[in-house]
Amino acid sequence: MRDAHDILSRRLRAYFDAHGLALLLCSSRSERWASATFSGARHQFGFAIEDATDDMRDRLSRAGAALGEADMPLPGHILADIGFVPSGGTPGCFEIEALTVEAA
Repeated sequence: MRDAHDILSRRLRAYFDAHGLALLLCSSRSERWASATFSGARHQFGFAIEDATDDMRDRLSRAGAALGEADMPLPGHILADIGFVPSGGTPGCFEIEALTVEAA
């Protein structure tokens, strides 16, 4: 499942870069996941924006709100769910949580 994790990491960086946000990857992990009918992985990424000015934090907020509508193809996998979780205490820090399933 590492390949889906690595590809998703690159897609996320490209997505936020397209919104004018340079990211620092603070943490990254994935774990296998399965239901009765699907198998895949849960992914978690911790990011910080390099320049946490008010303008950049506004951009981050808008980009995070639109993340669920973004097109992020993952060959051999389906992005089933993705969420943007702002940090409560550190401006410009956030997490992305995602669920991928293996394509049939």
